[in-house]
Amino acid sequence: MKTFCTSPFSVIAIMTALLSTIVWPPWIAAAAPLPDGKTGDYLADIDFAGGSRDGMELYQIRWGSHGSFERVVLEFTGGAVDLPRMEIRTEKYPIRMVIGLPGAPHRSSSLFTSPDPFAKSRLLAGVSLFDLCQDNQSLALIPARPVEFDVFGLNNPPRIVIDLRLSQSLPPEQEKYSLRTLPLLGDQPCTFLEAARASGFTPRLLTDGSGNIFGEVDLYSNLREAFSARDGLKKLSEHFSLLVKTRGVMETPATVP
Repeated sequence: MKTFCTSPFSVIAIMTALLSTIVWPPWIAAAAPLPDGKTGDYLADIDFAGGSRDGMELYQIRWGSHGSFERVVLEFTGGAVDLPRMEIRTEKYPIRMVIGLPGAPHRSSSLFTSPDPFAKSRLLAGVSLFDLCQDNQSLALIPARPVEFDVFGLNNPPRIVIDLRLSQSLPPEQEKYSLRTLPLLGDQPCTFLEAARASGFTPRLLTDGSGNIFGEVDLYSNLREAFSARDGLKKLSEHFSLLVKTRGVMETPATVP
């Protein structure tokens, strides 16, 4: 297996020997690691971007255990071969894999094969789903333990396959300071993302244990940095209450503030 990045929480490069049914979309060939040492706070160590199809539907999400690894399969309709346009990245604090699907703006009403498809998983805590601006959607795989990810594509039907294996490296124990909102309702997630980006920050959306959505504006190593950043977001603070909270690398908030 060819590895693009040696970080235990990076997306491992596409496998070099796969079955003949594997699709090699353009985003695989173009993928490359970020410069050494660049973590971008919670941003990815490595990004994938590509696929070529628009207007597809996320039809089903399946999970299965295969001994030494667990597999999540995202199946799409609307194309026999091509995968939808997508962006895939890994994040830290909390560690998760985020898959943006601008080429698959819709999803099936019966997306999961069972009411709790991840109940037997040892490695995966769950999947968060977001409907983002301009009919885009995104999903996040949230591991319950430190894991490594492998990603590849299949066709007939088009699928994204994500394998999770237990990592042999432990994450750092250092806590970060999160600058985040109260729960976001209706069109607020889209408004928050646009307003934070307009202020020069890199926002993201997170969910709590009950599925509530809230926004986060970067992570900071100490309280001084966090409060200084909040003071610089006067315009954003006029519309959203921004609270400073601590969080560890494996800690997904159980409840919103």
